[in-house]
Amino acid sequence: MIPVKFEKSRAMQHFDDLVNGRPLSHDEGKEWTLYEIVQLAGVVKFSLHIFPPAGYEHTWPDISDEMNEALTKGKKTTITAAIELVSQLTGMAYFDKYDAVCDEVVAAEVRASPEEERNSIVEFKRGRRTV
Repeated sequence: MIPVKFEKSRAMQHFDDLVNGRPLSHDEGKEWTLYEIVQLAGVVKFSLHIFPPAGYEHTWPDISDEMNEALTKGKKTTITAAIELVSQLTGMAYFDKYDAVCDEVVAAEVRASPEEERNSIVEFKRGRRTV
């Protein structure tokens, strides 16, 4: 279990910083706490849903509202899968496992598995070495 402490004013400040291209505000000289890191991850994820990257369409005007909602749910799962890949790569780097299998920069395309919501499909474009 991970403890969560949500501070509305801090979350909204981080959100505002992200969507306006400013550095994240944080008390200088103070280390980030687990609560703050978890909250920041949530803010970043929400930001991706509200302002998806260019070229990442999240609605389809030619289909029914029901189908649009179903596809949007899949897109959110895809965003979550992409975040999970970055999290896993960060963990590999932290535990000195990254350099054995990856170059400095990894490029991949990630999407949710249509069969199982918890699985994702990762297609590495560059940076991953075969072992």
